[in-house]
Amino acid sequence: MRNIFNFLILVLISNNILADDLSATITNASFGSTDGSIVLNIDGGVEPFTCSWTGPDGFVSTEQNISDLTPGEYCVVVNDFYCGIADLCVTVEEKDPEVSIQNIYTDNIQVYPNPFAKQLYISMITAESNEYIFQFSDMSGKEIYSKSYLLHAGENNLMISISEAFPSGNLLLKVTDADDKIITKQIIHIKLDN
Repeated sequence: MRNIFNFLILVLISNNILADDLSATITNASFGSTDGSIVLNIDGGVEPFTCSWTGPDGFVSTEQNISDLTPGEYCVVVNDFYCGIADLCVTVEEKDPEVSIQNIYTDNIQVYPNPFAKQLYISMITAESNEYIFQFSDMSGKEIYSKSYLLHAGENNLMISISEAFPSGNLLLKVTDADDKIITKQIIHIKLDN
């Protein structure tokens, strides 16, 4: 009888969940989104398990796998049937933003001359016809010029005449497509003395 009791104690102790019995598969959140997720893998212990998650901005959950997550650190405490306890903290990161326009072959966009004085030429190849917004701003982000153009699939050549109101110095040209995808080019405007 004593051997059976010792065996049961050994089984209970060896079946408890331990910290190294937990692992997680993380899907990082898209830029500016809440689409991250964590799949918790429990490789030890005895079912049923209870999970207690905490995370950023007061996040709590009792699910084993969690989703719709913002970037940040998420910690879980897992209890098994025999009161074994394990914990794990993981971080959901934010993916880098998309900074290129899918409909423009970014290798085939040219802005010239650079620096420029009165006229700026933009040559680019687009995969499909679409409306694009061309916006100029100074380096502080103040918008100086904005106009939309309908570009056709294939090669497009634009000439933009610049008014005297444009400041001299570094400017940012931002091209935005209908899906709000953006490509930027830094350009330099110089004023010529009349």
